[in-house]
Amino acid sequence: MKKFIKYFLVITLVFSVISTSAVAGTSSFSDTKGHWAESSIERMAGKGHIGGYPNGSFKPEGQITRAEFTAILTRIVGIDEVENPFNDVNDAKWANGIIGGAEQVGIIDKSEYGSYFQPNTPITRLEMTKMIARAFILEDEYKEKFDTYDSYDQGDLTFKDAKNVTNEDAPYVAFVTDLGILAGYPDKTFKPLNQASRSEAVVMLLRYIDHDINSGSTGGGGDINPNSDDNVNENPAYDPDYANVEQWINTTRISPNYITYINKKAQKIENGTASESEIYKARFHVEELLWNYYNGAIPVSDYEEETLDRIASRYGKGHWDDVSEYKKAFYSTYAGDILEAMLLSYSFDKNENLEWVVVRPAGMRHAFKISVDNPMGSVVLNRGWAGVNDAKFDAVYAEIATPQLLNQIIELGVPISVDTNSNNGDKFDETGFPQNHTDREIRAREIKRANSNNVVKRLYGGDFAIKIGGIGNLTNADIVEGSSIIPEEFLEIKPYIKGQAKYIVTDVY
Repeated sequence: MKKFIKYFLVITLVFSVISTSAVAGTSSFSDTKGHWAESSIERMAGKGHIGGYPNGSFKPEGQITRAEFTAILTRIVGIDEVENPFNDVNDAKWANGIIGGAEQVGIIDKSEYGSYFQPNTPITRLEMTKMIARAFILEDEYKEKFDTYDSYDQGDLTFKDAKNVTNEDAPYVAFVTDLGILAGYPDKTFKPLNQASRSEAVVMLLRYIDHDINSGSTGGGGDINPNSDDNVNENPAYDPDYANVEQWINTTRISPNYITYINKKAQKIENGTASESEIYKARFHVEELLWNYYNGAIPVSDYEEETLDRIASRYGKGHWDDVSEYKKAFYSTYAGDILEAMLLSYSFDKNENLEWVVVRPAGMRHAFKISVDNPMGSVVLNRGWAGVNDAKFDAVYAEIATPQLLNQIIELGVPISVDTNSNNGDKFDETGFPQNHTDREIRAREIKRANSNNVVKRLYGGDFAIKIGGIGNLTNADIVEGSSIIPEEFLEIKPYIKGQAKYIVTDVY
């Protein structure tokens, strides 16, 4: 994500009273040592966005006003100052241009305040959440994501006190929660109308700065993260003796909005209003196996190590060890599918259909068990079997999942992704395939190629789709000899003989 951040010392405006004797970033404040947000406060001070009081304190549990929060956020985003449209321009004259700029771009919604912004009023947690959401959606990529929350109401929120959030505000809360910016309290409440503390404001703003929509990060819910810094010595993903282990045991790595989605589908099934697709997808379940579940070496293979470095590059880092533990934690959540994972174990039923898998996010020690009721069969997808150029038009791209294939994946330490029914068996766009299938059985198709008799066999439908390589942007260099992400055992071209597919419906030429 590209943000236009202006770095300069804030010595007169932010947090009301800041003196030159407490220059941001020089040392710890007198009252933040051991505070859960200590590292975040120091990082923000080091960036020049905040400072302290003349006596060297920061007062992390003190209040922050609407004007003060707006000042920090607009400077981070890089908003120009314009005339203040509110009538109370004399209440915080220093912030008039800041407030005007925020209102002009939509970070402040004037309709919510009327003629008076009341800039010296302490900001609430809900106001803070909405302003950060609106800052995100100034960028098209975030706006596109935010639009998917349009139908959310308070019933879609996972907080126990969601009733205190209006249906109009629910999309903002869900959006910021899923991005990992907003977490909550240990009792699973949001407390939207509570006045925000200075430390809470700092943590949310720092998460805003750090977030990258291309990282795949989503919020995991639970407590406010006490370790949102870059200290690689405190690693809840690796260390069973981590001092704040209780925080992490109580923090789910399953996306709270995914849980809400599943619960809503279950309610529709109970009410008899669910679609066939919703009934089908309700067969899938995920169970979180906590972060001390796996005790083996990490990484287990050179392929996992390569995967970790590619993940690190998305965060602008050269190596996985340079990525903050905070980002590692949110990268490794489950939200309906999982990328960049290592297969640990599996089970087939008596009909030889895959019924569950246990997968570990690359670089992490926690795992997820993903299961399906009444399994009908799963597929393994591998571009390496089809190769590149002309070879891929006369080759196999997918195979039915078997114990032999999955054993090979485990033994070689090859990363995978796991999707749950990513392609329905009744969705085909090739001439000759009926469009009205109501079942989800596994089907194969042979795709016509222009001026060629060559075909590629691909399987659709079924339950799990397990993709070799795991990452979403495999290149040609990744699927040929010498690949650093896929072992040579998965790079042998598999020619396909027309009409020999076990699940073939029809040939297309």
